[in-house]
Amino acid sequence: MCMGITDDYRTLDLEPEESLDNIKQAYRDLAFVWHPDRLVNNDRLKSKAEVKIKAINEAYQRLRFYQALQKTPPVPPRSEPVNDYYSEPVVVMKSHVTYKSTSYRTATMERSQDACVWLD
Repeated sequence: MCMGITDDYRTLDLEPEESLDNIKQAYRDLAFVWHPDRLVNNDRLKSKAEVKIKAINEAYQRLRFYQALQKTPPVPPRSEPVNDYYSEPVVVMKSHVTYKSTSYRTATMERSQDACVWLD
């Protein structure tokens, strides 16, 4: 477990590796106690509460993310490349063909013959 996660548990007054339900409950309890809206009459305490609730919120978000990562099964490694279908270059068209015929009908026939050769 990384040091930041341990600090996050400490911020929520929890032991490391607590369940997600315990994390949620600790967050709700601390958010109720430290919410700045409860201290509208005292600016000094309200500013301290804003700093504290920000740390509580950040710790809660990181712990939720950490818990989700712990539940996610690892992705097994693939034995073959992911894009094996596209790994080889594919030649779609032959090089540019110039038609020397002057007749439209002859040029069209030559193109259709080229298309048949290409499709085979």
